[in-house]
Amino acid sequence: MNHKSKPWPLLVSVYITQYVGLAFIMSAAFAILRESGVALDKLALIH
Repeated sequence: MNHKSKPWPLLVSVYITQYVGLAFIMSAAFAILRESGVALDKLALIH
């Protein structure tokens, strides 16, 4: 095992992976709420 490897690429990839899941959930939530008839000004307050 290489003990001189830098942790930054792994740390960055963890945060990117976490954001991808959050972005998917938020996009789906906005689409569902908009389909349910929630006004755009109310959705803007959430965003």
